[in-house]
Amino acid sequence: LEPRLLYAALLTALDRGADASEPQTPSGPVAPAPDPVATAPGPEAEAADPFPGLDVDRGLRLWRSRSSFVRNLQVFVQQYADCPSRIKAAALEDRLRLSHKLKGASANLALSEVARCAQRLEDELRAGRPFDAALADLQAALCGALASIDRFTSTVDEKAVG
Repeated sequence: LEPRLLYAALLTALDRGADASEPQTPSGPVAPAPDPVATAPGPEAEAADPFPGLDVDRGLRLWRSRSSFVRNLQVFVQQYADCPSRIKAAALEDRLRLSHKLKGASANLALSEVARCAQRLEDELRAGRPFDAALADLQAALCGALASIDRFTSTVDEKAVG
């Protein structure tokens, strides 16, 4: 699995998730989406932290069971992988609800950068400020976390099989 290709595929899929038939009302200046190749961690970062964005030690302490932690990470991927596109397409109340749920779920799974970005997005939405930059940061953090979750759960699956 090549993380840079995964980032690009996720960003493309998330952009396709918004309903193009509904007019989008801009909430302020639109920030360009982060370049997945430029923002992807390089080999030196992966050597220092094999799962950037996922604090495995903290997650295992919180969940006290590797299998529970892995199972809940997999549920997180199923429920939240497309969250930025759902937030972008939603009405304000649903944007707030989704960003709040994402913040809580990610914090409980030791995905601190996703939780921090979701909190920032929630703050921007509550204040009525433009939120495009916060949403782009959340999308980038989530893409990195999803790649780390994939690598971590793959290593756990390999250890269980082998």
